[in-house]
Amino acid sequence: MSDDPIARPPMNREALNRLDDEVARLNPRRAAREATHRTKADPVSTGKDEPDPVLEGVGNSTLDQILKRLGRTVAARAERARQAQEAQAAAASSSEPPTPPEPAPEPEPVIHLPLFPRETRPAVNALTSSSLFAAIQGKDRQMLKNAKIQTPGETDILFTGEQFNQDDHNVLMQLVFMARDQPLGAYVTVSAHALLTALGRGTSGKEHHQLKAEIERLVAGTVKVKTPQFNYIGHLIDDAVQDTASKHWVFRLNPSMAPFYHPDAYTLMDWEQRKQLKGKDLARWVQLEIARHAQPFPVKVETWHRMSGSQTQALREFRRMLKAVLAVLTRPDIGVLKEGYIDPKTDLIHLERGEAITASQQRHLAAPAPRKPRRKPGDES
Repeated sequence: MSDDPIARPPMNREALNRLDDEVARLNPRRAAREATHRTKADPVSTGKDEPDPVLEGVGNSTLDQILKRLGRTVAARAERARQAQEAQAAAASSSEPPTPPEPAPEPEPVIHLPLFPRETRPAVNALTSSSLFAAIQGKDRQMLKNAKIQTPGETDILFTGEQFNQDDHNVLMQLVFMARDQPLGAYVTVSAHALLTALGRGTSGKEHHQLKAEIERLVAGTVKVKTPQFNYIGHLIDDAVQDTASKHWVFRLNPSMAPFYHPDAYTLMDWEQRKQLKGKDLARWVQLEIARHAQPFPVKVETWHRMSGSQTQALREFRRMLKAVLAVLTRPDIGVLKEGYIDPKTDLIHLERGEAITASQQRHLAAPAPRKPRRKPGDES
């Protein structure tokens, strides 16, 4: 009997050998490293089995449990490695092509207005030759709802809002000119002072108040324009806001207005000439109508009475006003017309522009007439 109250089981070299064999079978690399380590630690073997202090006191049942746990751990790692290899092999041998990534959305095209010359302003033909910007004073405006606007040809316009006049038209043309360097639809910032100066107006509180009312009118009014080339429903100024401290305006044009400014859809106005007609509503409407034609054709007085939106009831009175307008437009300092008169027999308006024709219109007039096709021998005469 031993004096030690806790009996230690004797060292079991057989169990140690079984542990080494199991480790060598399950993990050859680790077994090789441990064998090398033991060789370096004890290069000369005595051939005797010396007691191992680490394993002293470890019985057969404890070693069996250690071996089982070690075996399960190594087996689990081996199984995970095998599954990973099989997954890689399956992916490599798969015949299905990889799903291509979703294409990036194409950026929306950027639309720019033409670079209008500084001495001109653009007037949209479909709007100019109508009563949309009527030849009336501000006090004669009316509130309209889906009102049919007098238009020529195949153009149809309906308007809802406070009636526009020639002052509103000037503001629109100037704002479009100021937006020419920005993409159509981008916000544009302008000072109220610069805007009033460009319009040829003063900069007092009265002029600022008038400008504010005109911009609000252009934002609020809704036009429905139908032409053979395009349809448009919207505002002429999409939205606008003014900073009360700096007095700067920030406004935006509707990108859908791009067809209004296609090369054949607008006419460039002589801006200094137009500013000389300040306050002359009918004269400004006639100036726009004349500028559209290199060689204006004779037109009835009644036609201009209707198309201009004039609220003068008597045609006789309108004819008298028109004669005064033609006299102003033929003045050398104005230079819109070389000659203009009304034939008393036919009541037709005859106009001669002379040197007031623009360079592009002069080139159009000078273009040679198209040649007639030659007849082939044997064609009937």
